[in-house]
Amino acid sequence: MDQNPQKDSCKLVTYGDIVTWRDYVDARFLALQKTFDAGFDSHRKIDDVRFDAIEKAFEKADKASDIKFATVNEWRRTYADLVETMLPKTEYNLAHQLLIDRINDLTTRMNAKESESQGKGEVWSYIIGGLGFVSLIISIAYYISVIHHS
Repeated sequence: MDQNPQKDSCKLVTYGDIVTWRDYVDARFLALQKTFDAGFDSHRKIDDVRFDAIEKAFEKADKASDIKFATVNEWRRTYADLVETMLPKTEYNLAHQLLIDRINDLTTRMNAKESESQGKGEVWSYIIGGLGFVSLIISIAYYISVIHHS
């Protein structure tokens, strides 16, 4: 091209080639756009890899929390079963004391019945003994009256 370029207000002079400002800006814009696109693409790929890694980490954490909560729920069910089926110590002590009081009451009643029946047995033995003694006296009196009359 021309070795002595003319200076024009709308043209840029570089090494003897004349380039318009518009072509220069468009070329620079396209070069920068390609650079940015390449950078954005590489960042997008990196972000996709990071996102995949984060997604996998969330899935693992979700599975771990599911396992943890399943274990916690099992423990809660076991605890609820224990609360429903096991007797608290205070309740046990109260029920045990009631049983002891009932046994003591029954023992007292049985002892009273035994002493009462023992007393009745003694009365009956006195009555039978008395009847035997009376029958002995009547027998002797009858025997004596039979001997004297004969």
